Amino acid sequence: MLRLVRALPLGALLGASFTGCFFPDYTFPGGGGGATSTVTSTTGTTSSTGGSGGSAPKEDCFNGIDDDADGLADCADPDCAPDTECVGPIPVGWGTFGYVVLAEGDPNAQPTCPSYAVTSKYTGNNNLLGGSWSCDKCKCDPPTGQACDLTDLNSVKAGVQPFQIRDVPCATQNATTIREVSVPNAPWDLMCFAGAPVDSIPGNQVCPGGACNQSVTSLVPTVSGGSCMPNGGAPVLTTPTWEVGATVCGDIAQMSGCSGTDKCMPKPSAPFSGRVCVGKAGDQTCPAGPFTKKHLYYGSFDDTRGCDMCHCNGPVGGACTLQITLYSDNACTTGLEVKTFNAGSCGDLSGNPTVGGRQATMTQAPAGGACSPTVLNPAKTGGVTEGSPTTFCCLP
Repeated sequence: MLRLVRALPLGALLGASFTGCFFPDYTFPGGGGGATSTVTSTTGTTSSTGGSGGSAPKEDCFNGIDDDADGLADCADPDCAPDTECVGPIPVGWGTFGYVVLAEGDPNAQPTCPSYAVTSKYTGNNNLLGGSWSCDKCKCDPPTGQACDLTDLNSVKAGVQPFQIRDVPCATQNATTIREVSVPNAPWDLMCFAGAPVDSIPGNQVCPGGACNQSVTSLVPTVSGGSCMPNGGAPVLTTPTWEVGATVCGDIAQMSGCSGTDKCMPKPSAPFSGRVCVGKAGDQTCPAGPFTKKHLYYGSFDDTRGCDMCHCNGPVGGACTLQITLYSDNACTTGLEVKTFNAGSCGDLSGNPTVGGRQATMTQAPAGGACSPTVLNPAKTGGVTEGSPTTFCCLP
């Protein structure tokens, strides 16, 4: 059977409502090349600019926002895989600095912190170069505190008394009769000394050579005692320097895209190391994975470099002058002087006098002696060591 269908007007057809259809609405451009088109779908809206200047939004991988409107942000977005990764929680006890990124390099040209970790958390150094180090040679100052003596222990002629009274004048070398006179076995200056009675030589006596007391002679005074102050031995140092400097940056931006307790973290670009780190004061062993790559830095150094102290041997050499006065009594009474002469010389006596007390006066202090250092080149002591260590452990 043939069924006839009445045709509907075109306007009615176009005005009909199609409830439940899933076809998107389309707005078609007009005739110009720069018009804008919008496509609406169930997955969202993407805007683009037609013509030659069109571009899609680019994902910022460090701001926690789905910039390119693909429903994925930061670590969850495949576009961010080269620059971000999901990282497990910070190990217990390693939260001092939080998650950080670090850079090593010239300590005098450290980089600024990147935009995703803007806070400088730590700066330190490694590979300490101690610099050159030597010690000055040891020297000794001139002697002080020396004595000028005539003693029975005179080293010039051992066993010979310093004084000799002779029966010939000074011009005659060999005497027939010599009488020896003692002196104090101690420093002798401005002190009257009269020995045992045998030391008092009576006058007006005749000896085989004539009058017994015609001249007096003595040995040269000796310089003894004293000491020298050492000098020298100072360390000559150059300042230690660091070969490697470290910059550690933290307060990493809040990023998204990870599940559970994992955190979205950057994969830093040069000069910063490729993966994030955690840190702790002291020279530490890295915690059990995943932060296993250790970096150790120092905040200071201890410089204890020095040299052994210099020491001096006792003084040797030197000379002095003693003026000797002989008296006819044992009390060295003024007015009873017999003869005044310099020790080490000969003096003629007048009238074959009695020789009793004697007194010495130092008229020239010891001079010309010297000490030698016990060691010329003192040994170096101490050294330079790193101080205030801090450990950072990074993802390998």
